[in-house]
Amino acid sequence: MGAELKVKQLLEVLWRRRFLITSVTLLLVIGIYALVKTLPQAYTAQGMLQMEASPFTLTEPQGGFGGLTVDLANVRSATAVLRSLDLLGEVGKKLNLQSNPEFNPTLPDPAASWLDQIRPRAWLQAANRQLPFIPQTPPSPMTQAQIDNAVIGTLWENLTTDTDGKSYVVYLTYSARDPEVAAAVVMP
Repeated sequence: MGAELKVKQLLEVLWRRRFLITSVTLLLVIGIYALVKTLPQAYTAQGMLQMEASPFTLTEPQGGFGGLTVDLANVRSATAVLRSLDLLGEVGKKLNLQSNPEFNPTLPDPAASWLDQIRPRAWLQAANRQLPFIPQTPPSPMTQAQIDNAVIGTLWENLTTDTDGKSYVVYLTYSARDPEVAAAVVMP
């Protein structure tokens, strides 16, 4: 009888507060929906690169087992070359990524949302510029080398390379907001 009374009291309290519960739930759902809609979409492209085995590398059998073993040094070297800044710079030039706002910070981003405009650091810097007793240096425009470095940095941050350590295959993964750019970086 006592447990039945407690359940009945709980249901009465929930019924009296139904509008509050419904309002809070609705606000949470709307807030989460708005947040998800403002997040940028990311597309991921994956590819594989198979290296040829070096014909000059002779390895000795390990532990009495015969057969060839994978030359991990060559695979690691190829992976390092794929992530080299020079090669990424060439990829950026070939794909003309300087004209893409995702890579070039000087271009306005058409996909920017109102959340992207919330930048406290920029607000603080603007407030400091208004102070009369702090000497100001005029802002300098970005040079072409800085834009190139921004393109290379974005490519480097979004590219991952991996190997399984058992074969001559290097796995490439690239994430971007544009699926065509992601595919073009992985498979030129």
